[in-house]
Amino acid sequence: MKIGLINTALDENAPPINLVYLATALKADGFEEVKIIDQTYNRRSILDQVQGLDYVGISAMTKHYNKAIGIAKKIKSQIGISCIVGGVHITAVPSSLSPYFSLGVIGEGERTICNVFKAIQEKGNIPPAKILNEMPGILYWDKDNRIQTASSELIKDLDKIPMPDFGLLDERYFQKKWIGWNEKTGRVMHITTSRGCKYNCLFCSTRRFWKTTRFHSEERVFAEINELVNRWDVDHIMIDDDLFASLFLPRLDNAIVLGLISFVVILGTIGTQGDDYVRLKPFDILRWGKNSRICETTNEFARMGLGDLSGNLVCKGKISVRALLYAIHLFQR
Repeated sequence: MKIGLINTALDENAPPINLVYLATALKADGFEEVKIIDQTYNRRSILDQVQGLDYVGISAMTKHYNKAIGIAKKIKSQIGISCIVGGVHITAVPSSLSPYFSLGVIGEGERTICNVFKAIQEKGNIPPAKILNEMPGILYWDKDNRIQTASSELIKDLDKIPMPDFGLLDERYFQKKWIGWNEKTGRVMHITTSRGCKYNCLFCSTRRFWKTTRFHSEERVFAEINELVNRWDVDHIMIDDDLFASLFLPRLDNAIVLGLISFVVILGTIGTQGDDYVRLKPFDILRWGKNSRICETTNEFARMGLGDLSGNLVCKGKISVRALLYAIHLFQR
């Protein structure tokens, strides 16, 4: 079975790591012919790039959802390939499932998408409603009715998810380029060390999508960065966690015990070169960046050289002006 996963977030200026996770999971589950279709560098038309595929998956946030529908409409009407949609938007608004999508995947996708394609492979086509109704975490059409099944079980141990195969990305993502947040040229790649967030900001989909907070182990994060540095010559790491400051950093004491170093070990040259934190020289070349929530900003965190600071002001926690000014003061020192 030949499967293509389409990146709709071309305006994000970042590699589609979400699709890398899904494609890696599919390949690990026996679906070897999986590719990511990404027009960031390959400007051939979507219709050209899906030729010869059996099924297409499309992930979309709300701002890309109409685009996703348009892509599915063209693929279904002109080529006849069934499309499956997943991602943040369809999870938050399942009632928006378009007739151009045969199925929708709700929430965390690795386990669900593998189950979906196993069922398709077994039946030779999209299974009938009787079978789909027993499959958790999906949306499907039963005649003219949208049906949503029970929620899928979350993957409790994130380390059981296969380590992302960055070779699925276009190699041009690893070219040297100007990195604004560090004001120099380098090779940057994005990683995640956790899923979820302990806050419930009104504007954010994270709590609905991931539901709970879970972590990769320090060993897993170390192994992923090690591969990026040694195989892909990456010298800048962008951490895409929703709340890295309070979710991962407190666990670094455990990382020290395991010999993975403190701040500098996992995150690179963060302004602690003169401290006892430095243990592993290969990571001295690394620079890192991420966004931090205002109320999680501390003096220790500010001196580590963050790339950006974002203040999530529209949240139920109600960040005070005093807290905002204090965080700005820390980063100006």
